Amino acid sequence: MNSAKNLRTPMKKALGKGASGHGTEHVIQQRALAVGLLVGFVFCFSSLVFTTNLSYESLRVWFRNPLNAATMAVVIAAGAGHFRLGIQVVIEDYIHKGSTKLLLMLASTLFAALVAMFGIFVVLKLYLGA
Repeated sequence: MNSAKNLRTPMKKALGKGASGHGTEHVIQQRALAVGLLVGFVFCFSSLVFTTNLSYESLRVWFRNPLNAATMAVVIAAGAGHFRLGIQVVIEDYIHKGSTKLLLMLASTLFAALVAMFGIFVVLKLYLGA
């Protein structure tokens, strides 16, 4: 009777939480960002290809449109967030040493933030007429 009890999983282990303890939260965030990225990328790509001749001057004009610049900035921010969540899952699943995990998490978050800031800065600079 006691051995059968040992084979059962406690309820707290069966609550849908993964190895990191975050459950499906990251999966939902990752999928939502992916859908947003797809929509934003399709808009930006089709708008660029079908409304400009892809010369430098026409791209500068395209970026001066507030809708285009805002959409591109959101795509950049969503891409950085999508990257950070994906790397976080890999780090949590495959890095087992606590200090290394923390250092890699901080580095990946910093990298994603820097990429997003730099990308949005470039979009703002083009929008404002650089």
